[in-house]
Amino acid sequence: YCISQRYWDMGLMSEALRAVTRFIFDYTDYDWIQARYDTENEASGRCLEKCNYRVAGERVLPDPKTGRMRTYRFMSIRREDVFLL
Repeated sequence: YCISQRYWDMGLMSEALRAVTRFIFDYTDYDWIQARYDTENEASGRCLEKCNYRVAGERVLPDPKTGRMRTYRFMSIRREDVFLL
């Protein structure tokens, strides 16, 4: 995801992530959801943490746009943890 800087620190991405997470668990049979973020983007990690996603691991992968190697942190949430949102 990406959001214009003028909308940063307003809680909009956390609100959107909570809504999407609830929607997925309400309308699908998925047991867990996984997300990843570039570890240089700490705000994305905080957003996932605020929405009860937990660290599942890290991998070094090529950036889809530049091919440059980046460290990505994978985070996940289980269906039984969604009530905490």
